[in-house]
Amino acid sequence: MFKAIPVTVLLLLLQSFSSAAHIPFNYYAQAQGLTGKSLKDALHKIIDNHKVLLYTDSNNLDWFDGKNMDVWEALLITDSSCAPVNPKCGEVHMLYLDETRPFTKANRGSGKHDSWDREHVWPKSRGFSKKSQAGYTDLHHLRPADRNINGRHSNYGYNIGGEINDKLADGSEVPTTMRLDKVNESFEPSDKAKGQVARMLYYMAVRYEVNELNGYEKMP
Repeated sequence: MFKAIPVTVLLLLLQSFSSAAHIPFNYYAQAQGLTGKSLKDALHKIIDNHKVLLYTDSNNLDWFDGKNMDVWEALLITDSSCAPVNPKCGEVHMLYLDETRPFTKANRGSGKHDSWDREHVWPKSRGFSKKSQAGYTDLHHLRPADRNINGRHSNYGYNIGGEINDKLADGSEVPTTMRLDKVNESFEPSDKAKGQVARMLYYMAVRYEVNELNGYEKMP
């Protein structure tokens, strides 16, 4: 896993991650000037109680109308690669690859090599394996990812590894900048994704406290 970084860095990471999202005035006020556990606790209170979406809503027949929104439709917004003049183009950006895919390539159970999955950057088997748990559908760590790369990541932690290839729609393979070490069960994201992955892991570690009694979250 990543080496520990002082928690005082966390506020800067969260602020940089949200800098383009128009943070409400004084949003981080209660965390200012704090360090260590006090800072972590304050940040937890700020980001707690997000709106939980369904992983898949069978009633969501239109991924562009904002109704019956589930994770599939939400990712078309959070990870859109559409131009501002055409916000509903249906293209999403892959987390690890510098590529985009149309929403029609979403892996709904029969995806091919060029389809994309909803990647749990914090592996769901590490604490929340059920769709009813709030962390399972938390958009702060769910990202579109190439089906094959997502499969190679599996539920491994993050560290260095050896080169891996990506399989294309025609079955051919091309090299990637991701790395894998099956023996030590570690996955190394591409350089372009490492900062994003680090911020998402920090968010999850702060958002979900051990033994916190939030019954609706159903988290361990």
